Amino acid sequence: MFVQISKTMRSFNTLISGILLFLFPVVLSAQPTENALLWKISGKGLQNPSYILGTYHLVNNQFLDNIKGCKEALKKAQSVMGELEVTPAVAAEMMPYMLMRSGSLDSLLTADQYDSLSASMQQKLGMPMVLFNKMKPIGIYMMLATGEMQKTSMVSDYSGVPMDLYVQQEAIKNKKEVLALESVKDQAELLFNNTPLDRQVEMLMDYVRKGDQSSSTENDRMNACYKAQDLNCLDSLMQSSGYSSIESDLLLKDRNIKWIPRIEETISRQSCFIAVGALHLAGEHGIVHLLRNQGYILSPIRSRKDIR
Repeated sequence: MFVQISKTMRSFNTLISGILLFLFPVVLSAQPTENALLWKISGKGLQNPSYILGTYHLVNNQFLDNIKGCKEALKKAQSVMGELEVTPAVAAEMMPYMLMRSGSLDSLLTADQYDSLSASMQQKLGMPMVLFNKMKPIGIYMMLATGEMQKTSMVSDYSGVPMDLYVQQEAIKNKKEVLALESVKDQAELLFNNTPLDRQVEMLMDYVRKGDQSSSTENDRMNACYKAQDLNCLDSLMQSSGYSSIESDLLLKDRNIKWIPRIEETISRQSCFIAVGALHLAGEHGIVHLLRNQGYILSPIRSRKDIR
């Protein structure tokens, strides 16, 4: 019995780590952006160029071999910046935000909903629902979606560690500064406290109702877009995600706008390699467009020669 519980908790910890790297599918602006995952930031009096990479948070770093110039840019930059600074303490810091202070899932859901969710948790993750009865619905939704993504070839075909983590590990290994665009509290509040519980229940049960086939199809399309390094493909795919404009603004637009001063301050004093989820780059409220509005030159990197 003890062995089984230990295995369950190890699996749970793995999924929690996945949740921290989970990217909500969201609606973006329809304004097209040149298709590239790696960009050079120059102009506006910068002494040295900086770089920005659109990541896929769950995919391991071997995929970066497909992005020409990526490792050269990472090596050339003096510092690294991510959405979060990924440390062993992050999961523990995030956990309290994922739990309900009062009540439980079985009190939020009808008996039929709870039974359906329990069956889905057992089928997809091999875990009993009783372990997660105090978790907020959005946390369960993210666990299920992350677990489903981890089964795709996009995740299994590439070795290493998640690319965002790899970028920071490389910086630490080479004694470079690691910076963060937001704190654990910022991201935890956004993910777990900004959406009302009734809306969280709606999202969770909609995911359960769609079933494996729908989820698999959506993941396959998203993976194909990212493999093609096609931001506009990702943008178009997410138009039908079903998230409200308020939700998408909270997850992308508002964060991008908030991040720009932090990015500007950093790149004005040193070359920085910035790694954020790919959907933060696209559209009129994407980082590429926002930095261009500030007077910088954003150039898609197509080859190693573009790094210079």
